[in-house]
Amino acid sequence: MRILLAHPLCTVVHGSWQDLVEHVPAVDHSITDPPYTEHVHGSIRSLDLIGGIRIKKWEPGFAPLEGFAHWQWQLSITRAWALNFCALEQMGDYKDAALGFRSEGGYYVRSWIWRKGQAAPQLSGNCPANSCEGIAVAHAKGGRMRWNGRGKHAWWDGGVEEIADGSSLDNVVFSNRDRLEKRHPNQKPAALCDDLISKFTQPGDLIGDWFCGSGAIAARSLVLGRRAIACDADEGWATFTAERCARILAGDLSREPKKL
Repeated sequence: MRILLAHPLCTVVHGSWQDLVEHVPAVDHSITDPPYTEHVHGSIRSLDLIGGIRIKKWEPGFAPLEGFAHWQWQLSITRAWALNFCALEQMGDYKDAALGFRSEGGYYVRSWIWRKGQAAPQLSGNCPANSCEGIAVAHAKGGRMRWNGRGKHAWWDGGVEEIADGSSLDNVVFSNRDRLEKRHPNQKPAALCDDLISKFTQPGDLIGDWFCGSGAIAARSLVLGRRAIACDADEGWATFTAERCARILAGDLSREPKKL
């Protein structure tokens, strides 16, 4: 474990969530995007346009994650909301790992949906394409649930975030162009991060992102007046996150998507 950024408002660590178990006693909220299981990783295909059109196995560049020890640890240290992106097929497993629904004395609240704005088609053509990801939502035991969405439905739409120079810092489209530019393969759009942070947290709250990737959750938390702890097992992405957050802390928002 190595601390790449240490600031009163933000800490970024190169390491795994297990490295933080003895060092993070509590956070107000956990909002994170863990790797999927080996089965989900192995079933995803992409369209390769380099050297001819062909279908190839999707290579995310990071290892799959088995089990839900990370989720149970999050629930043990989170004072209020815990949100984890997941495959739709995993939602029941997240509920079971949280020891049932809230009404039964467990942590789990419900399963919500993010619809990808430009999801890949089903390349084989033998069944409908998967256009959504799940968001497993839990809450600490004994705490009063509070959010700022009032009666909003549990449904989020996602699109591409354009910034001033015409590039896309947070782009939900994972294409060959994105790979060549070394964007994270599982980035979430800034507008989605903003909405989740604004609706589930309060200014000044401490938000933990235990699989931070390109740092969208941590960065947007700082932009919106929250504090953040972020870690990633990949040194390159942890460094990217630290540099991104350091720019924001220095007042440089030139590379951040603009909130309309």
